[in-house]
Amino acid sequence: MLKTKLPNTDLEVSRLCLGTANLGLKQSETEAFALLDYFVEVGGDFIDTARVYSDWIPGEKGRCERILGDWLKTRPELKDRVVIATKGAHYEWSDKSKNRVSTSFVAADIDASLRSLGVETIPLWYLHRDNLDRPVEEIVDFMQPFVESGKVCFLGVANWTVDRLSQANEYASREGLHGFVANQPGFSVGTWGMSQENKDATLANLDRKGYEFHRESGLALVPYSSQAKGFFTKLLESEGAESLEENPYYSERNLKIGEVIRELSSKHRCNANAIVLAYLLQQPFPVFPIIGAYSPSLVEDSVKSLQIELSPSEVVALRCE
Repeated sequence: MLKTKLPNTDLEVSRLCLGTANLGLKQSETEAFALLDYFVEVGGDFIDTARVYSDWIPGEKGRCERILGDWLKTRPELKDRVVIATKGAHYEWSDKSKNRVSTSFVAADIDASLRSLGVETIPLWYLHRDNLDRPVEEIVDFMQPFVESGKVCFLGVANWTVDRLSQANEYASREGLHGFVANQPGFSVGTWGMSQENKDATLANLDRKGYEFHRESGLALVPYSSQAKGFFTKLLESEGAESLEENPYYSERNLKIGEVIRELSSKHRCNANAIVLAYLLQQPFPVFPIIGAYSPSLVEDSVKSLQIELSPSEVVALRCE
């Protein structure tokens, strides 16, 4: 699998990042281990998780991180080979009104992640949410000790507006502090054609302003929902688009994009998923799509996108603008 350096870091990672939001939920733990093994076998080494992943299921908290940690314990030779990025400071599922972007909650989440993963340092740690009531300068300042202590190597943000991210990095650069090296919003070829807003107001998709920010800054984009939650695969496989009318990606614009994907899938002899991911991989700035896969076959399906070279005109056609 193609690897490249994550800008502004010394981390060399695979262009596809394996998402683990449902690790051990859609399969047994043995099957979860097999999925992780296969991802590494085909050259993947960039894995995304979060302290809160699986906490929406009653019972064990931090299940996904714990499974990743158990996997690493039985494969100690991989500790120095894989790059696990995790996130914290997400609200508790039992009290979504309480913002947790503060020194104490960040410290608690980082320590819990270190224990669950069984590692001494986290290569890339994201603030999973923002706190709009706090100046970005305060947030940048209170994140510094976590890097300086060695608990975290590099910092990122998830679900931040580009204005807040830009302001934070400008402040960090000006003051000689550790800024954010990666941005994790929702983004895919179908994001700008979504017909429904996010039900969770604390989520953030990459908008056109954010796109221009990444083009100009070269900051790494590590988007979730990079496959549009399978919308285009379902669209091309369904007998009629009407069955998808309740899908948040259903719109006139995305139906047109679906037709372009159909044509390109035929031309490049691949499926819709490969085109959807290839679009992201061929943007004018570094993109590391987080893929959602709960079986080795689905990982294999996504890896095919690395073999597809879309022409500039094909990339433009996929934007349907």
